[in-house]
Amino acid sequence: MITGCFTVLLALSCKKSSPAVNCETKANAVVDALNAFVETPTKENCLSYVNALKDYVNSNACFDNAFYASYKKQLDEFNEADCE
Repeated sequence: MITGCFTVLLALSCKKSSPAVNCETKANAVVDALNAFVETPTKENCLSYVNALKDYVNSNACFDNAFYASYKKQLDEFNEADCE
């Protein structure tokens, strides 16, 4: 019985942490893409940055994250057309 309860608690805790990990991964991808674009402002790096922003903003895992509004604003103001 105790093992069963522990297994259920472990499974539930993993499900709750998964979106946070997913969002953290997406946030890190935005930062990495931005750093690459700042260091080497090529069209390819620009598109990578825009795509990382899109992936972050379109992710349900990140909607309530502290950076969501800021990244959404950046995406609204900076899009693929700016990479030309």
